[in-house]
Amino acid sequence: MKKLLLMLLLMLGNLWSFGQTITGKVINSENMTPMEYVSIGVVGMDIGTVSESEGTYHLTIGKEYDEEVLRFSYIGFEHFEIKVKDFRSRPNYNVELSPMAYELQEIIVTPNILGRKTLGHTGNSKTNTAGFGEYKLGFEHAVRMKLSKTEKAIIKKINLNIARCTFDSLHYRVNIYNIKGKKKITSILKKPIYVKFNKEEIKDEISFDLEDENIIVTGDFLVSLEHIKDLGDGEVAYSADNKQKTYVRKTSQGKWKIVKTGISISADVLIIK
Repeated sequence: MKKLLLMLLLMLGNLWSFGQTITGKVINSENMTPMEYVSIGVVGMDIGTVSESEGTYHLTIGKEYDEEVLRFSYIGFEHFEIKVKDFRSRPNYNVELSPMAYELQEIIVTPNILGRKTLGHTGNSKTNTAGFGEYKLGFEHAVRMKLSKTEKAIIKKINLNIARCTFDSLHYRVNIYNIKGKKKITSILKKPIYVKFNKEEIKDEISFDLEDENIIVTGDFLVSLEHIKDLGDGEVAYSADNKQKTYVRKTSQGKWKIVKTGISISADVLIIK
């Protein structure tokens, strides 16, 4: 009997160490509609997820993170932050996000185009490839696009070279980040951008147009692809260059890490004055 009790206590201890699973819903405070694809996670940690259809999310957090900050964020909305232990004590785990207020200004952009460039990694090898084995909600992989500090550009098109894909489709959120040094990485988008590719479309180079988004960048920036669908078992492998680098993070609130292999993501830009 004592042995059985000890085994049960050990099992309960192990279950608790895995953390409490929190289930809730994210809602737009302006019209009370559910919000999918909201980034949710412990700031600076590899603990996080993305809200699914009807705004529902499931997040497992261990007690060791009680003093850390939990963040809910979505492009174009004010983010919500709370200490993990305080969030646990709430009567429910539903969260409302409020749209950001932007000053409306009439801007007519007639740039003087100085030239065109392709930035990033453009390889299309089917033998030298790289994948990350991570297809969880919120996982991101990105390539640094290099401009001089004085160069300004409009992003015209993003190109991908996927060597292998066993999934029926891929669903990504495209994120564009300003990058200064190794740590200061901030989003420059004011509304989210989503892309979806069926298996039949994943052939050689895939391109999607962003010119109508009027995204203007100055200096270096990151182009990131973030998983927003739970794909299950399978594989995505990009054409790769071992002399280049890729930025990755396991959750959308986690820390970026640099992998010493560059995957084939590039950007066609218009250099402007």
